[in-house]
Amino acid sequence: MLGIALDDINVVEGDTQVVPFGTGTFNSRSMSIGGSAVYEAARRIMNKVRKIAAYKLQTGPRDLIYADGIFRAKAHPGPRASIAHVGTKVEQKIVRTVFKRRSGFELPVTSSIAQAVSFAEVARQAHTGQDLPFGMAPGLDETYIFDPKDLFFSYGTHVAVVEVDAETGHIALLRHVVVDDGGRIINPLLADGQVHGGAAQGIGQALMEGVVYGIGGEPLVSGFSNYAMPHANDLPAFETGRTEVRTKLNPLGARGVGEGATIGATPAVVNAVLDALAPLGVTEIPMPMTPMRVWQAIDQARIKRNVEMGS
Repeated sequence: MLGIALDDINVVEGDTQVVPFGTGTFNSRSMSIGGSAVYEAARRIMNKVRKIAAYKLQTGPRDLIYADGIFRAKAHPGPRASIAHVGTKVEQKIVRTVFKRRSGFELPVTSSIAQAVSFAEVARQAHTGQDLPFGMAPGLDETYIFDPKDLFFSYGTHVAVVEVDAETGHIALLRHVVVDDGGRIINPLLADGQVHGGAAQGIGQALMEGVVYGIGGEPLVSGFSNYAMPHANDLPAFETGRTEVRTKLNPLGARGVGEGATIGATPAVVNAVLDALAPLGVTEIPMPMTPMRVWQAIDQARIKRNVEMGS
């Protein structure tokens, strides 16, 4: 929105001395809610920056060309800019007159008009409060609270391909395909990373992650040393894709993408395992589907089948 280089932006995160209030990130709301608030605040800042730049270049805000962080006046701006130019000169004359009457000193007369002005120069001048348009308050600080009218829903599809060893109960996840629709994607790299991480979490829930309790209800899992989580060698190379249907509930058109992979991966893997074991008579395996539980389900289905055949 600001049109400046990423190297010139410093994002402060997780500092309660800087951020006055926040309810946290949940419901895949970081970009759709927080991003929209940032966008609207930046848009307000940009409107003020354009007014200051137009004042410096003695033209109208609509008659500016902005590219690579530099404002320039159009070569032939038209009558609106001419009126703005005359208004700026009259304003400067009034300010000089009032200043002389009250202080007895003369303000220097600006004889030349700048040909270009950078965003950084405008920001510096805005914060020092020097030579701003008449009546404009110093600073480029904006606060915007974005409150959506409704919830943002995203959707997607997961397809898992597994191979189950009937002798040992071991499950090999051969392929995992994910197609999500998070609306407008602002940062494709981060969006793919969220899908990868979410799918890994969902697969872990399906195959290995579980909290075990003792007879007295005491947790037997004390840390990551005895809590199984998926590693890179437990997962295939994820195949991802996306569609893009932008929501109209925020100015970015963005919807959440963080939770979709977590929600979809688990049932996709579970259904794939049950589909693979359906010919053996297995219809249900509790999560996590560890090799022992898979083997027990196969053994119980075999016993049941033998009993039925005997009767």
